[in-house]
Amino acid sequence: MTAHKAQGKSLDVVMMDLESTIGTESPYIMLSRATSLEGVFILRPFQKKVIQRHPSQDVRNEFRRLDVLCHQSIMQYGTADEGTEAQEYLVRTFSARALQNEDNRAEPMDLDVDVGARRLATLQTTNARLIAGGGPEKLTRAARTDAQ
Repeated sequence: MTAHKAQGKSLDVVMMDLESTIGTESPYIMLSRATSLEGVFILRPFQKKVIQRHPSQDVRNEFRRLDVLCHQSIMQYGTADEGTEAQEYLVRTFSARALQNEDNRAEPMDLDVDVGARRLATLQTTNARLIAGGGPEKLTRAARTDAQ
């Protein structure tokens, strides 16, 4: 049984090969299906980095999109103070300097000042399309590429 097929199930016995997993989601899904530690069987030794991987780019993009959507909602429906705080957060988070720090670059990056603003605008457009269009499956390939 694949990790995806096991999602949502509780299993008494789970046998897994953690060394062959991809991404951060599969090891978690496989391990979390077991109802007890006694029912977990790992088929072979695995390197620690397998369970310490960073989330995939798709997952990071989705978290970013949700973060923007959350703060947009606060700006729209929150108090004036909450809206101001949310707006300041978005500017800080998606500024050129924040993007440079996020990439963990040792040397300065040649970013034009508007990169953060363009990226924020792209995320806002993507959120608006998702809300209007009924979900991520309605996004065009160009919109998905822009959001990255």
